[in-house]
Amino acid sequence: MAKGTVTTGSTFNTTFDYALADSTIYVACVDANNRREVIPVHHVTRGSSFNVTFGNTTSSKAVSRAVTSRTSVTITDPDAAKVLTTYSESDINDMIDKATDITQVTDRDIANKGTNPYNYYKITGNYNGNFVAGSPKAGTKVIVTGTWTPSWMSILDPIEIIVASTGKIVLNSTLSSTTGITNGAYAFTVMPGGEISGTQISNTNGGWLFNAGSIKVGYIDWASKGGRIFNAATGSITTTSSDDYNGGLNLNSTTDFVNYGTLNVASRVNAPSNGYIINGSSGTMYAKSLNLNTGATLINHSSNCRFGNDVSNTDNANYQTDCKLTFDGTFNPKTLIIGDNASVDCGSLTMHGATVTMGQASILKATSSHFQSFAVNGPTSGNAAIVVCGNVIDDGYGPSNAFNNLVYADYSSAPKPDSWWWNNTVFVNNGAKLVGKGEAPETIPSGDCTVGYISNKGPVVVDNNFCTTYCFEDNYPNAGDYDFNDVVFDVTRTINSNVVTLAVKLRAVGASKQLGAGIRLSGITSGITSVALDNGFGNASTGYQQGLNSSGIVIPLFTDAHKVLTGSANRVFVNTEKSGTDAVNVDPKTLTITITCESADVANKITSATVDPYITNGSYEVHTYSWINNAALGKVADKVETGKYVWAIGVPKSAITGIFKYPLEYVPVTDVYSKFASWAQHADNTVWYDTYDSSKLY
Repeated sequence: MAKGTVTTGSTFNTTFDYALADSTIYVACVDANNRREVIPVHHVTRGSSFNVTFGNTTSSKAVSRAVTSRTSVTITDPDAAKVLTTYSESDINDMIDKATDITQVTDRDIANKGTNPYNYYKITGNYNGNFVAGSPKAGTKVIVTGTWTPSWMSILDPIEIIVASTGKIVLNSTLSSTTGITNGAYAFTVMPGGEISGTQISNTNGGWLFNAGSIKVGYIDWASKGGRIFNAATGSITTTSSDDYNGGLNLNSTTDFVNYGTLNVASRVNAPSNGYIINGSSGTMYAKSLNLNTGATLINHSSNCRFGNDVSNTDNANYQTDCKLTFDGTFNPKTLIIGDNASVDCGSLTMHGATVTMGQASILKATSSHFQSFAVNGPTSGNAAIVVCGNVIDDGYGPSNAFNNLVYADYSSAPKPDSWWWNNTVFVNNGAKLVGKGEAPETIPSGDCTVGYISNKGPVVVDNNFCTTYCFEDNYPNAGDYDFNDVVFDVTRTINSNVVTLAVKLRAVGASKQLGAGIRLSGITSGITSVALDNGFGNASTGYQQGLNSSGIVIPLFTDAHKVLTGSANRVFVNTEKSGTDAVNVDPKTLTITITCESADVANKITSATVDPYITNGSYEVHTYSWINNAALGKVADKVETGKYVWAIGVPKSAITGIFKYPLEYVPVTDVYSKFASWAQHADNTVWYDTYDSSKLY
């Protein structure tokens, strides 16, 4: 056919002959590191011409904190995700004081007899009996403070069973409730410390279950329209039956399950038509299989959401995640939304009439893929998304399989080149690319919310000897004044074989509180021989710590920024005001960190894409956007709180203006850098830092 050499930014023109039987021409770009990008051109006719444009770069680039702004794909929770609250401990004690003890009376009929003016009853001690309730009054509550072992019984509407902190219900048979929320009562409430264990609990009338304690039963059957199960952050729900059809967690008729605690299902989670299963940011969720019925939706905000297999109806199931979602086996989405820097990881991916929306630097990863007509829509700006297809199976389906916008489709193998199906149904549009295994020119560091992606053909071209200025707001997770000078320091990296040097220059502290700082080397957990810190910050030391969840080693910088610059714990603004009675101006201080690695390969992994500086404000760690939800040693705020703002930026040294210049005290960065807002909102104007009002800079 034809080939030639072209440099970045130039054009290569050629003419060539081809067999008339070929209606699809594959155009490939191979860079100096042997990475390929392939674009198929379909329906080529005699004498025709066409243009092909390859991606933003022909060399691998890392997802940088300096070019990733705020989320472009967001997950909006429905009303069902609202965090519910229930009784306080004093509320429970008050009801207990007013309650009639069922275990101490002969007549255990708590029906409409007026035997207790509050309609409160309690079960104390060890009680193996039942109670009678023919026509209970509204507001009737039975509080379990001891151990109750009932025989089979049905709890009539509107009775609420409350398991107090000292209470236990032990079930030898089904405990069924007909209580519905329409009558103002939850069916079951389990307080922190309370327990339900045994065979099965069920509800048939739209009741709600609030669990802040422990539920461990064989089967939960919530076959009721409009019901809800809410598992609080302190709650744990476990089902032990391995029977997919008479075990697990069965939800029906628009019943919602909301999890902020721990859910562990030994068999199947069966979700109802048009219902929601929501895993909050603090939630942990596992089930052997997941079945979403018509219109049902799974929403995940956690790094701990995993299923063995997805057995949902592929024409009707919806999935949304802005963190890590895992299927060990099959995954069959109808609609799928993956937020920025999030990922979905599965064994076998089947896309049958599917629509997938992917945010910046998001990943959809599979070992094998079945293409049965779909559209994958990547971001239109910023960092590209990556679909790791694995081995693509020719199912003979169509008519169209399309990758659109900034998305790389990475595949290990594909149908034979003469496959009609592959040649005529797989399309790439608006900047999408087909690439070989590991050849997408993006490096996405792994983290709590993403499986990560590393281009493995040739060396990754990054700013090895980078210099970046990191600027922080200390009021996280609340909004600040956005002068981005509460802590300012530069990090400069140099490398000599297997030795990496990080020079950290602390330039400013525009804060009135004690602030510490550290650096995490994201994804680097081994291969480090030693770490040595000189006395530049007055704390010469050696060693490092392992970050949370094996997220990378952590190097402490300082515990008090004011003491580093001034030698004092006085909470004054340092190097943020040029004049005035309150101005304190001192020379910056520089700390040199020497990292000796086991090999040059390990040293080369310490790049601007893996260096994660952060500060601590006493309650939280404050990270740049790529790691905003991933704590190094402490904690970060719940991501529901962090969706609107940025509290830290990493600005590379400019080829035009040099080291980044930060704003004066109380001057918002948007007043100084006119293009900052556009960059923060749309990820464009990536050299926004070259345009500024010098009169407002320190």
